[in-house]
Amino acid sequence: MRYFLLLPLLCMLSSCGFKPVYKQSGAPTELDQRLKSVDVTLLRGTRAEQIFSSELADLLDPQSKATAKPYLLELQYKRDEQPAIVQQDRTITRFRIILIGSYVLKDKATGKVLNKGSATQRVTYDDLTNEFANYSAQTDSEQRAARELAEQIRQRLLGYFNKAYQ
Repeated sequence: MRYFLLLPLLCMLSSCGFKPVYKQSGAPTELDQRLKSVDVTLLRGTRAEQIFSSELADLLDPQSKATAKPYLLELQYKRDEQPAIVQQDRTITRFRIILIGSYVLKDKATGKVLNKGSATQRVTYDDLTNEFANYSAQTDSEQRAARELAEQIRQRLLGYFNKAYQ
């Protein structure tokens, strides 16, 4: 009975023009080609900034084969760190890192801004007694968050290209 009710829903969905973004096929889709045509400005600051911008460049064009890149993606990266858990004796046992990645997508030929936005990623880490362990936990957390931030911006660009070029 459940399958019988599912059939009309699938028919309506197929007639509305729905196209999956993550279509698994051998040939690259038009969306893939659009993403590959984005030239990402790489950031040269901290290691997390470098990971953020290079991860985004790899997500958009994994094999770096696109020659003509008519779009330019300018990035900005902001980091904030705050205490997340403060004990009664005022010792901080957990920190929260907030990363904000802003982007501006431009047409290289005209300089016209096509899309802009930002994404936020939050991550926490424990404050340990060992300084090296603290440093490792902090940098690992920030680098993981930077990768997630890159994926969020890729999702926003997918949405833009999907909507703009239908």
